[in-house]
Amino acid sequence: MTRFVLVRHGESRVTVDRVIGGTRSCTGLSDLGRRQAERLRDRWADHLDFTPDAIYSSAYPRAIETARIVLPAFGHDDLSIDEALGEHDPGP
Repeated sequence: MTRFVLVRHGESRVTVDRVIGGTRSCTGLSDLGRRQAERLRDRWADHLDFTPDAIYSSAYPRAIETARIVLPAFGHDDLSIDEALGEHDPGP
């Protein structure tokens, strides 16, 4: 059986700055967003009830940063970035 676990990125800087955060304008996570990702990582490190076969991220910096923070909970650092996973592209 295939199981998908979807994780939304932590709070982003573009959300705090109240601007549209596409692939060209996203500047990563806010301090709160990093803490949110760290809490998820710590929770999974303590109580992981699954082992991922693959970990994917969109190309948005906020998603990549979230994934890289969470990866240590799984004991590896293999991350596949797929540009097709982005939810929107508002342009430059």
